[in-house]
Amino acid sequence: LDRRAALNRKAVAWLELQSKFMPMVALYCMSQRAPTPSATLELCDDDNSSIKIYLPSSLRSDDMCHLLASTNHFHRLLVSSEKFLRLAQLQDSLDSIKRLLRSKLSTKAFTNRNLRGQKANTRAHAILKQMDKKISDQAKRYRRNFRAMGILDPDGEWKSTFLELGEDDIKVLLAGHQSDAE
Repeated sequence: LDRRAALNRKAVAWLELQSKFMPMVALYCMSQRAPTPSATLELCDDDNSSIKIYLPSSLRSDDMCHLLASTNHFHRLLVSSEKFLRLAQLQDSLDSIKRLLRSKLSTKAFTNRNLRGQKANTRAHAILKQMDKKISDQAKRYRRNFRAMGILDPDGEWKSTFLELGEDDIKVLLAGHQSDAE
């Protein structure tokens, strides 16, 4: 309950700053026929997870160009803060995918060595399916952040570190050779 209240206070503070320094968000919401962020906040008293926080990369391209070209210190700070956030999320997503792929490999190896019988294999299969879902979710998160970085900094240095992630790029290594993740 305290976490929700704290999150709610932070969302209110963010929306107040946003209305002062990013008036294009209200215009964007009207053009998309979406509720404004403050109206969304009023609708979700208890459930903060549905509050839509508009970051610079989620704005229309002409509004985004305005922010990028702005000499306003707050606009530049806002864009650089989102870049920092997106780069951290890109790295975190990749780390999570690698960790989950290693866990999946270990689970498969354990299953092959130690489990016999339908019940045990059914449980192991369910665990592997959960891992596949988590890997897929992390890949979607990576792609979403990659697209946002493409909007924020299309020709930045980050492109040499982070590459576009395709479905074929996510594989489990088995016994020294590559095999498709099931």
